[in-house]
Amino acid sequence: MGVLEKAFPVRTAGQGGDCGRLTKLYSPRELVFREHDEAKRVFVVDEGLVMLSHVFCDGRRHIVDLVGPGELCAWESDCIHGCTAETLTYVTITSYDMGRVDESPALQRDLSRRLRASLRRVQGHTAMLGRKTALERVASLIQRLSEICDPDGDEVYLPLTRREIADHLGITQETASRSFSELKRRCIICHLSPNEVRIENPAALARLAGSRLDSLHAPSPAFARLAAEL
Repeated sequence: MGVLEKAFPVRTAGQGGDCGRLTKLYSPRELVFREHDEAKRVFVVDEGLVMLSHVFCDGRRHIVDLVGPGELCAWESDCIHGCTAETLTYVTITSYDMGRVDESPALQRDLSRRLRASLRRVQGHTAMLGRKTALERVASLIQRLSEICDPDGDEVYLPLTRREIADHLGITQETASRSFSELKRRCIICHLSPNEVRIENPAALARLAGSRLDSLHAPSPAFARLAAEL
């Protein structure tokens, strides 16, 4: 069973611990925090999937990131949140008092490692928006959700609506639907339900998702060794 399918109890709070540590469980489609809310805590996703979004002045929305298990959800450099965090599945999140993070060098190192991974993920998403075709973007999303949901399986749960997929990938809702249809026509995926697909040809999906950008952003062996030592 993938992490997105686990039925966690809802709204159970943990006890305060090191650096004001709290663990909370959320149900699907629940707000963790809103854009422009006061930022008091650092959030790390333990299980499930969280969507981060930003709304422009004219009402347009962009889904800036999808945050999975072990990934940093928010560690603001300012006193307010720069985006809205909403759960897409049952989610458990551990948070820390932002003003007390300095009390633990070990926690600082851990959060810094997660922050670097978050930065790399956002850089990859920016490169995707700039260079990949719509079909490659949808393939990348399916691969990303597969890695989060069940890396060893071939069934992928799609917790986002077509509108949300379009807002995340920088395409129209109609283009997103056509891209799914094209992947199905090529026998790369098949639809099990409106919110679930099965990967029929993992190699073809990986080729579309990679589209040479992965090699451009792949770290050198020396960099990988250095990162492992940090």
